[in-house]
Amino acid sequence: VELKGGVTSSIIMSLIGFSRGREERERGNRLFTEKKYEEALGCYSAAIAKDQKEPTLYTNRALCQLKLEQWDKASNDCQMAIQLNPSSIKAHFYFGQAQLELENFDVAVDALQT
Repeated sequence: VELKGGVTSSIIMSLIGFSRGREERERGNRLFTEKKYEEALGCYSAAIAKDQKEPTLYTNRALCQLKLEQWDKASNDCQMAIQLNPSSIKAHFYFGQAQLELENFDVAVDALQT
């Protein structure tokens, strides 16, 4: 649907989704600082549902998963963040940490040297 000034309703809906995703991320950040990792993880998951292309959301969720000792899930989120942003230092570092806990030492060393 095209609105006044050539703005389409899909653009407006995208902006609303972005705003809600940002709100979830900020809420997750607050919960993380309160050490409420499970709740923060849920907020980051909700934010990812709104914006699957933002690598920081995946690294934030991965850090929650590391705190909760969910090594495989943290590893998967880090790989997604690296795919979206290969130069993400946090993603490589968290991936290395997860791989150390999984006792994949060679993979961990490679990740931490990247």
